[in-house]
Amino acid sequence: MDRLGFHLRVKTPDRMQGGRFAFTDPVRNAEEARAALADLATKAKAGGQVLHSL
Repeated sequence: MDRLGFHLRVKTPDRMQGGRFAFTDPVRNAEEARAALADLATKAKAGGQVLHSL
């Protein structure tokens, strides 16, 4: 994780796959990172796009 987001890799039965999750705004500390992660979760639950690249 960095100030702009994070990469996530998962292993499926067929292959490894990964993507980049970008925060809406850069984060500067743990409190902002927690809020940005919660924002991504809220967007994902609402059906919004949170995965920005594979």
